Amino acid sequence: MTWGYARGFVIEHDSTVKRKIDCKDCLNYESDDKTCTKRPLYLPEDGYNSWRNCDYFELDPSTSHYEEKKAQYERTKHKRRSGKADK
Repeated sequence: MTWGYARGFVIEHDSTVKRKIDCKDCLNYESDDKTCTKRPLYLPEDGYNSWRNCDYFELDPSTSHYEEKKAQYERTKHKRRSGKADK
C-alpha cells in the first residue's frame, strides 16, 4: 500500500494486502534470514520474480489471498509448460 506526501510516497510492506506472488509466499522461504531453503538465494525485498522459474516453488496455503495467488500460479505454470513445449 502506498500513500503520498507533498514530496513523495511511503511504501508500506504489508503482506496481508499483497495480491501478487513473490518468493515470500513459498513454503521454502525462510523469513528469519530472508533466504530460500532449497536454493542459495537471499531475498531481502518484495517483488522478486525468481519464483516464476523455480522448480522448488510451493505456494504456502497459509498465505494471504491464497485463492487469487493459486490461480495466478496455475496460469504462470501453464505458460511455462507451453513455452518449454514450443522449444
